[in-house]
Amino acid sequence: FGILSLIAGVLIVTNPFSLANIITIVVGIWFIISATLKIAIAIQFRVLNEETWLFNLVIGILTIVLGILLLVNPFNGYMVLSTYAGIMLIIYAGMDIVEQLVFRKRAAEIEKILF
Repeated sequence: FGILSLIAGVLIVTNPFSLANIITIVVGIWFIISATLKIAIAIQFRVLNEETWLFNLVIGILTIVLGILLLVNPFNGYMVLSTYAGIMLIIYAGMDIVEQLVFRKRAAEIEKILF
């Protein structure tokens, strides 16, 4: 851990913009992974005839596109897409909250279907 911290510190001191690139790449990877899970949930919701499946699918696809854009061009993407990423995070978090509320409301029904 110490060696990695030393290397990271030297990189940041010698090239301050490298931190912005690293953060942007990590966020891009995180967006792709979480959007893949969101799409899987949307597919399951479609099977269960849940009304929100299409909205989840669209949000998942948009988030994957955003993640790919951040990976392809991290520095310019950081400057231009950071506002878009913030908006998507707010929408994504709102969807997660609504999803959990719907899940809790229908937990008994879902348990019967799954088990």
